[in-house]
Amino acid sequence: MPPANELQRLHNLKVQLERVLHLDDWDAIREIDRSLRDILLSLRKQGDEPSAELLAACRDVQHLHGLARQRCQEECQRLRVLLDSHEQPADGRSAYAWVESLR
Repeated sequence: MPPANELQRLHNLKVQLERVLHLDDWDAIREIDRSLRDILLSLRKQGDEPSAELLAACRDVQHLHGLARQRCQEECQRLRVLLDSHEQPADGRSAYAWVESLR
């Protein structure tokens, strides 16, 4: 893929990632993540020294990708807390079941 196409593709992925990150659209983020992996692997396979402009675009996307990872970790923590709050009432039911078993 010519460098201009790679640069444009990175820019497009960055714009898409910015948009879906604010929407918490995890399916779209996963697809963008796969596309980023594909283009970065392609760049590595080419073996040529990337231009300064292309490196800057990669760094911009890398920074935004870091923010996406952080947002994902926050969402995972939110879900852990939510699941934990649903498990606690079940603990109470099992304690009462134990009391009932003693009769």
